[in-house]
Amino acid sequence: MTTPIAIPESAERTPVDTVADILRAMARDPAVAEAVRQHVLDEELRRLPAAFAQLADKVEQRIAESSRTHTELRAGQARLEAGQDELRAGQDELRAGQARLEAGQEEFRAGQARHDANIAVLLAKATATDARKMSGAFCKLINLRRPRWLDDTDVVDLIYDADEAVIADIPDNELQSCQRADLVLSAISKTDGSQQYVIIECSAGITRRDIQRIRRNADHFARITGCVTHAAAVGRLPPPAILDSARELNVHCLEPSARVTRPT
Repeated sequence: MTTPIAIPESAERTPVDTVADILRAMARDPAVAEAVRQHVLDEELRRLPAAFAQLADKVEQRIAESSRTHTELRAGQARLEAGQDELRAGQDELRAGQARLEAGQEEFRAGQARHDANIAVLLAKATATDARKMSGAFCKLINLRRPRWLDDTDVVDLIYDADEAVIADIPDNELQSCQRADLVLSAISKTDGSQQYVIIECSAGITRRDIQRIRRNADHFARITGCVTHAAAVGRLPPPAILDSARELNVHCLEPSARVTRPT
């Protein structure tokens, strides 16, 4: 049975409009931070610390038993052989307990990694929601008008309508990456009235891999549609060296606040 997760009273009074609001609320209020953590972790992971502590107690008990065994061995030569056997048994049990402890630690680390991945997914989804409010920022940045967000079926239709030779030349995993792009914006160029697209990668924090992936996807999308396709990444801005790399690849990097770091 899943244990109900209590919602702290302070959460009822905390408005949340952006990811920043969530992070500030968690930093400000430990009860909110704990409630968010409990929602992210599944029931099995929530039980893991208690199981880990129980296992550690057993190992400590075994160590104590082993120490008593050594004391008994020193107490009399007559019990030496029996004590040695008992010591070996205790050592074997201790090693088994240590192995269980290490396995528990490994499982805990894996659970933490899953927790971190879940948080990253949550933040990326929130970033995509914010990015949808930035169509005006994209249009101003790239000199576009009449913006329209495409849904998944629109993107699939564009791919299915593309020249078969073009599709055949794109590796399947890269085609799938292009099809699953976080956001695609359709617009008209203010300069020449041509149909253009903006393909967007959303991430809690923009990485070099995000930049390389969205550049590749934009190039594929331009071949698929026969239209100019701009590459953009939305999220927390990366260090200057990675921003320089984005400029070299002509990838626009924006924060959800609509701050533009790659002017055109």
